Amino acid sequence: RNEHGEAQRLVGLQADIHADKERDEALLFEAFHDHLTGLPNRALFLDRLSGELANGLPLVVGFLDLTQFSAVNEKLGTRGADQVLAEVGVRVAGVLPPEGFLARHGSDEFALLLPKLSAEECEALAGLIRSRLQAPFAHQGKQVSLDCRLGFAFAEAGEREPEALIQRASQAAIEETHEPDS
Repeated sequence: RNEHGEAQRLVGLQADIHADKERDEALLFEAFHDHLTGLPNRALFLDRLSGELANGLPLVVGFLDLTQFSAVNEKLGTRGADQVLAEVGVRVAGVLPPEGFLARHGSDEFALLLPKLSAEECEALAGLIRSRLQAPFAHQGKQVSLDCRLGFAFAEAGEREPEALIQRASQAAIEETHEPDS
């Protein structure tokens, strides 16, 4: 400062943090998304489901388990099976209602978070998903069709435990008596 108290010089520091921000966003995406399908992962699904339950919104959880997926691995190899899993995500997401949320829950399992649907609407959605999965998947001249077990659990009033709701949907998928068409 000069004798009158006025600033004579200004010292500052400027840094471009764009790359740091991009890196942080990429890490956050990787933490909450499946690297193979690009879908939200189990952790993000649980977080979203917990929030919906806390808000008391009526909802349905679906649990989709691809049946006999090991045969796909054997026929198409690991890369082919990985491509099929990615395509499963695309096909299933394409038939969900706009408010629907799909996540990869495990190796050959997917979880669905849906607005409150009736049992009939869930059955219609299940039929649509099955028809999309039964359409052939192709990899290097080989084709496979898939089938799945799909169960739904309806959130009960005051329900707060996301894991319990997912477990009920998983159990409904296990108990399903769907027979493949072929």
